[in-house]
Amino acid sequence: RGTGSYYRGYIKPPERFISTHLSGGLRVLYQKLEEKNKALLASQTGKDGKFKPCYPVPLLAGRYKFIQVIGEGESSLLISAEDTYHFEKKQVAIKILNLDYSRLGAQEADCIQQLNKADPLHVSRTVQLFNVFSFEGHYCLVFELLRPRPVHQYFQKCQFDNEDDKLKVIRKITFQLLQALGFLRRQNVIHADLKPENILFEEGDETKIKVVDFGNAIHWVHREVSLYYDEFELQTLLYRAPEVMFGVPFGPEIDIWSLGCIVAELYIGKPLFLGGNRTKVLQEVTSILGPIPWSQFHTGKCFEDLSQFIGHHNSAKFKFKMIQIGQSPEMCD
Repeated sequence: RGTGSYYRGYIKPPERFISTHLSGGLRVLYQKLEEKNKALLASQTGKDGKFKPCYPVPLLAGRYKFIQVIGEGESSLLISAEDTYHFEKKQVAIKILNLDYSRLGAQEADCIQQLNKADPLHVSRTVQLFNVFSFEGHYCLVFELLRPRPVHQYFQKCQFDNEDDKLKVIRKITFQLLQALGFLRRQNVIHADLKPENILFEEGDETKIKVVDFGNAIHWVHREVSLYYDEFELQTLLYRAPEVMFGVPFGPEIDIWSLGCIVAELYIGKPLFLGGNRTKVLQEVTSILGPIPWSQFHTGKCFEDLSQFIGHHNSAKFKFKMIQIGQSPEMCD
């Protein structure tokens, strides 16, 4: 995607720093070590451009000792590692971008660095970025280590004694997510991919969460948001806001829609709006919430294709439907 002024141009981070003044003997020794290290690093990359750790995995950036793979996505691999520079050998999470995704990594790093700078006390519930480096073309981001199990998997496996206990935990998580979104709003940032997989618990504390993965984050200024007005390709489908589906100019409110979908999913144990495409998801949305209001969406780029979902909202029908799918009356009020 294009970049606005918020995301500065891509600058490859240094692989390492080394003195330019080396004696002849040290220079030869260093060159031999460097050649051996490059050969070893090259063996860690597959033909598809993905990082594939093969033992022995060298110290990454001459500092981070590989422990294990903890996650994998379309564009990156997530590993845990030991920071050998830290006096307590602290463990960190390293997101290793595929070779073709370096620019995406640079954009995410720049966004999180700006957010971290605005949150020196680390109270915003957004993930902390410690460092960036590269090796053999892979852009790498070093994060605080969080529990790899997403929030919805915790609810799937956790046995609550009663509904009140479950609701208490959901309220705590919702409050923290609202804290995070409030912070992003003040920084003029739209996360644009809020979903259960991007909400993780802090290590050692399953009452505190962090929002992660800012690879799709958008600076909320017209020249950047308007880059999406041709295709409106953003947000994961099951958590995509109606204004994005209809092709209406959008803002931070699309993250609030995603939040609502997530909270409902934590309570009922499955995604609220299931569907394999935009039309099927909107069918689910309107069957539960009622028709989409004409006044807000008739100017949308995709209005004609989706006009069958437009109508008048019936709040009484909505409340009855929510009770049918498992909500308590108190949750609907």
